[in-house]
This record gives sequence, structure tokens and C-alpha cells, in this order.
Amino acid sequence: MEDGVKIRNIESLRDFSNLIAFTGESVTTIIENVSNYIDGVNDVLEKQLELLREELEKAEKELEKAERALSDCEDSQEYDEEAKEYRPSCSCERGAVESAWEIVSQCRANVKAGEQILYECKTEINDYKFSGSIIEPPGGHCLMEYMAQTQTPKIVEQMHEYIGHAEDVLTMDLGGDVQDVQVISNPNVTEEDLPMSENERVNRFKVNIQEEKQNQANNAQCWNLADANRAMRCPNCGRPLQLCICNNLHADIKIYSK
Repeated sequence: MEDGVKIRNIESLRDFSNLIAFTGESVTTIIENVSNYIDGVNDVLEKQLELLREELEKAEKELEKAERALSDCEDSQEYDEEAKEYRPSCSCERGAVESAWEIVSQCRANVKAGEQILYECKTEINDYKFSGSIIEPPGGHCLMEYMAQTQTPKIVEQMHEYIGHAEDVLTMDLGGDVQDVQVISNPNVTEEDLPMSENERVNRFKVNIQEEKQNQANNAQCWNLADANRAMRCPNCGRPLQLCICNNLHADIKIYSK
């Protein structure tokens, strides 16, 4: 196995370095946005819980008021010998107490549910912001912070070093006579990497057309296909798709007759 790294395009390294730096900036923005969001959610839940507690306090005061009214009514009752009942009956006051108790019970259930939701939310936030320990790994916030503030600058610095070394190699004076140097070739380039000649492109196109005709002939009985007398053309460069050189997605390909 050979040592070292083979670099064929320094500009690709520069693009890759820029992409890493951009990713680090994006992660920093994500960290800020997520922190603002979860803090906002926490604030909203706390305010909602405060409102539920205020409603409970108000309901409990109404219950106390209804119970005092019932107590005063019962203290004023007198027994009617003819009707064989107490007067006043205090039925309205008892109904008011029962209604007040129902409202208080519902408010207490709402407060309990709100407290549980807020507790679960704070637990998740604490796990997300957890800095880590010997036993437990850190939460997502610290992981992204470490990646953006430590790992990304380190990688970018290493990429700059690699690019600098590559540039030094390209500008190195090998001491030869410039007139004697005609061509600098890449020993790692194979014949498949070289561009096709015009004759090779024509032959490749003819072979592809013949293959397509054969495929349609083989499937004609099943799918009732017509002969392959047409070819797909790229709208950008105008070449057949097999010979396209523009890397277009070909979403709007055109068809022309052979």
C-alpha cells in the first residue's frame, strides 16, 4: 500500500474547506435557534401554569363564598311544624356549593396536569443541555457546541495546512529547463478518465441506439413497442443523453428523429 494522499484538484479542497466552515456556522445558528425555541416553550408553559393557578385560586375563593352563604342560611333555618320541614330550605346555596366544588376539582386537575407537562419539558431541556459526565454522554446542545466551536475550526485549520502544502508542491522549482518540459501528466489518470474523441462518441451513440432497438424488439410482443427510431436529446447541450456533457437533470428532455 502506497503512503501519502493523491490530490487531483486543489480547488475541490478549497470548496470542501469552505463547506466545512459553512457547516460550522450553520450549526451555530441551529444551536441559537433551538435554544431560543425551547426557552420560549418553557416560558409559555410557565405562564400557562400561572394562569391555571390563578383560576384555581379564584375558584377556591368562590367555593369559600358559597360555603359561607350555605352556613349562614342553615343557621337561619327554623322548623315549620305544619309543613314538617326547615325553612328556608337552602337548596340554592347547596347547589352553589356543589357547582363550586366541581369547578375547584377541575381547576386542581388542570394545575396538576400543567405541572406534569412543565416538569417533563424541563427534564427534556435539562437532558438536552446536560454537559455530560464520566458515565453519561452530553446532551445535544453540548455535542453541537463542541462540533461548531472545537471540531470545525480544527478541521478547517487542517484543511488549510493541506491546501498550503499542495500549493507549495505546485509552485516548487524542480530545477529543470522550462523548454524541455512539454507535458505534465497525471499518472493516476486511466484511459477511461480521458475525454472521448469525436469518432468514439459517434460509435458509442450508434451502439446505444442498436442496443435500444434490440431491447424494444425483444419486448415488442409483450408491450407492443415501436421500433427505436428516435433518441432522447439534452435541452442544454443538444447531445444525446448518452453523450451529454452538461450534467443536466434532463427534467425537460426533448425527442428528435434519428
